[in-house]
Amino acid sequence: MTNTASRFDGAVHDEANADIGSNRQDERVVRLDLMYTRGTAPNSTTMILTLDAAIALRNQLDGLFAAAGVDDSGGLVEEDDACPNCGERRQDMLVWVENSAVANEVQCEACGMVYRLSHTPQQ
Repeated sequence: MTNTASRFDGAVHDEANADIGSNRQDERVVRLDLMYTRGTAPNSTTMILTLDAAIALRNQLDGLFAAAGVDDSGGLVEEDDACPNCGERRQDMLVWVENSAVANEVQCEACGMVYRLSHTPQQ
């Protein structure tokens, strides 16, 4: 009999950070830094993904969370207000553009896109 829990054995990374930028070939990429702090020798792992791969990973994780009943909807904007480029919905990643000549303009901190909401969201 196979121990299915062994599929999840290994270092458990406690923290993760992500950033979007360009690599040496001027491709837009996402950098993921995973930190392991539980042992006597904390360490980190860095992965560089294309935007398409990062979006696919995010979508896969969203599906896994939904299937497992994990509700992380706190702090999310409505789907209609999500970034039209990458689908980002976290409020703290969607920043109002101050002093913009265009009303209801938002910048997505995940992919950098600036877009206009068709309405003023309720506070």
